[in-house]
Amino acid sequence: MPGLTLLQTGCIQIYDERGRNYVGFKQTTVSGLTCQKWNSQTPHSHSREKDNYGEKDFETNFCRNPDNEPGGPWCYTTDPDSRWEYCGIPNCEETTATITSSDERELSEGECALAFHFSAFLEHLQGQQRQQEEQRREQLLDLRLALIIPVILGNAPAGRHMDTAEHIAEIRWNTIVAELVDFARPMAVDR
Repeated sequence: MPGLTLLQTGCIQIYDERGRNYVGFKQTTVSGLTCQKWNSQTPHSHSREKDNYGEKDFETNFCRNPDNEPGGPWCYTTDPDSRWEYCGIPNCEETTATITSSDERELSEGECALAFHFSAFLEHLQGQQRQQEEQRREQLLDLRLALIIPVILGNAPAGRHMDTAEHIAEIRWNTIVAELVDFARPMAVDR
C-alpha cells in the first residue's frame, strides 16, 4: 500500500511463548553480534545439520529457537569469543505497533499486518544484499590476485620467480591454517 510509514514494529502472532515458531528476519543478538549461518561450522562448530534441523531456514542466519530454549530465539554468533546468544525478540503481548498511512488514517488489521510483513521482508532483502556485496568483494579480490600474479611473476628478476610464487602460496597456506585452527578449537560447551 503506497504511503505507509512504519513508526514502531512489534510482532503479529509470529512469535509463540518461547519463540519456537518465530519466523522473523532478525540476524543479530541482544548485544549486537551478527548471527552465524545455521549451515556454517565457523567460527563455531555445532551438531545442527540439515538432516536433524530441517531444510527450513538452514542456509540463513536468522534467529531461531529449534530446541525450545526458555529464553526464546537465539543464534550462534560470528564472534569467535561468543559461541551463542539470545536475540531478545519481544513477546507480542508486550509490544504495540503504531502504523499510519501518509494521510494519518487508521489502518485496518489486514493493512497493518501487510505493512509489518513488508518491512520485515525489506530487512531480509537488505541482509541478503549485504551478504552478496561481501561475496562480490571476495570474488573481486580473487580476480585481482589472478590478474596481478602473472604480472608480478613476469616482471620479477630471473631468480625471483619462485620466491614470489612461494610468498603467495605461504599467504594462502597461513590463511587456511588459521581457519582450521579456529574450526578445531576445543569447545567447552557444544549445543
